[in-house]
Amino acid sequence: MTALKNKGLKPVTTLNKYLKSLGYSGGQIKSMLRSGKVWIKDAPTSYGGRSICEQDITIKSITPKMTVGRDPAIVYKTDQLAVVWKPPGLLSVPARSRAREHSLLSFVRIKLGVGEAVHRLDETCSGLMLVALTTKSQELLKKAIETRAIERRYLALCNGHCPQSLEIESHLVRNRGDGLRGSWEHWHKNKPTAPSTPPEDSLYSKTYVHRRSLHDGFSLVEVKLDTGRTHQIRIHLSESGYPLLGDPLYAPHGIKRKAPRTALHAYKLVFKDPFSSKNLSFEAPIADDLAMFMASINKPTEPLKDNKRKKRRKKR
Repeated sequence: MTALKNKGLKPVTTLNKYLKSLGYSGGQIKSMLRSGKVWIKDAPTSYGGRSICEQDITIKSITPKMTVGRDPAIVYKTDQLAVVWKPPGLLSVPARSRAREHSLLSFVRIKLGVGEAVHRLDETCSGLMLVALTTKSQELLKKAIETRAIERRYLALCNGHCPQSLEIESHLVRNRGDGLRGSWEHWHKNKPTAPSTPPEDSLYSKTYVHRRSLHDGFSLVEVKLDTGRTHQIRIHLSESGYPLLGDPLYAPHGIKRKAPRTALHAYKLVFKDPFSSKNLSFEAPIADDLAMFMASINKPTEPLKDNKRKKRRKKR
């Protein structure tokens, strides 16, 4: 793969400005961003307005045909495994009820001839996924996840001002009482008729949350999974009082409408290749749609503009 990687350390205001500084025209920049020739760390990006550091940008002269934001992209591969970028709105694995729809796994099978699931991301979630290319690899990588040898980190936008750090433990049940998954401790523990211990079919789960930044009405948080249960992050943050923006299942109606999709992004994978023993680390900064969403709601409000006008009048 032919690539030009800038090794400078100077922060640049936006990706567009950086590309212009390299001599590309506006038309060339649009074409490069649309076609997946510009990557930020380990993910393609089409958002020229995002703030970047030069050392994070790679310009690839040769790439497979793709539309950024719609199509998956293979980030890394060996004979045994692949790390793949998943855009939001794409199934991780084929669904029986939606047999005609594409999935990330079907994409890998078309491109590489084979692909077996190791873990999953929710359909609305974006980010990095690990895919096995042999049966032996699938067995070893699944075992590595079970033994917590694979580190998975996420970025999420949650409602309210989340504390600096949270450590959340619970036993997840398939039906909390209304057909949705939930924590036994949150929904049943304090009921008079509840048993003293979680049911046998419940699954122990643990989530670490670190707040990265505060914004007007929401927080950007980094989440590390100790276990990887279905909807674990969404459930734990919702039950802690900080539901994800745009979450159609676990957020109140008003918070569901605050973002165009569930604001969850799988941004980091760290693991040891079980065949070569090579330590591997991959990072995909927050997806374009969520970066654009944050930029749009972080813009100065009208009252701030009014204050500027008043200051100008005083100067006159």
